[in-house]
Amino acid sequence: YKNHITKSVTESLVTLFDFIGQAAVNMEKQRIDAFHQPLFQIFLEMFDFRIHTTNTTDISTVEEHLIDAFIKLTLRLNDLMWKPLFLSIIDWAQITVLEEEPDIYTPRCIVFYKLINKLAGTIRNLFVPYYTSFINHCAYLLSHPVLPEEIEDPSSAMYSSELLTQVIDALHKLFTYDSEGFLNKSRFQLIMPSLVDHFDRTDILGYDERMENHLVPCLSQLAVLVGNEALWKPVSYT
Repeated sequence: YKNHITKSVTESLVTLFDFIGQAAVNMEKQRIDAFHQPLFQIFLEMFDFRIHTTNTTDISTVEEHLIDAFIKLTLRLNDLMWKPLFLSIIDWAQITVLEEEPDIYTPRCIVFYKLINKLAGTIRNLFVPYYTSFINHCAYLLSHPVLPEEIEDPSSAMYSSELLTQVIDALHKLFTYDSEGFLNKSRFQLIMPSLVDHFDRTDILGYDERMENHLVPCLSQLAVLVGNEALWKPVSYT
């Protein structure tokens, strides 16, 4: 795997990740129980692909197959095995330290929210309670986007835009699959203003695409979920 990262051989990596995912599907339960932790550590290492590769054009393709393989492993785990691993992913993504290491923080956050989107889209309402662990981080990222004047590397500007998109999509899935009242008044008041503020964030790369394909659908779904007019009133005054 490490050799393929430096050589940026996309096809080989995709084949490798597809093989690992299929192995997870076909592995006997006893082997899953015995080896899920070392497998998980391998995935954590592979999740840093975008930090180590020099071939930025293939990042999305490689990560898509990598995350698909990880989801296949995840679906073989029970709650007792999965919950500690999920907390380890949060630690890995440095969500609790907030940009202590910027070169690692943003790429890992992108992968983290890609993973969240895939998990939420796969197990739907069963995943909603896990948002408790990172919904504050969603609000933080929406409220503290990286501005163009703060970025020297063009790829960093793209990463900042990609991260915002992934966060908005993750919230969209929360609003879609929340059937048990997870989004209470306090969480609504935490998230809603940060989302609405992005209508005016024309200074962030990818504004038009993010607005049309991500932010507007996200807020529309939030309106469907939360029909309380009193909660929406402050929007009229922002």
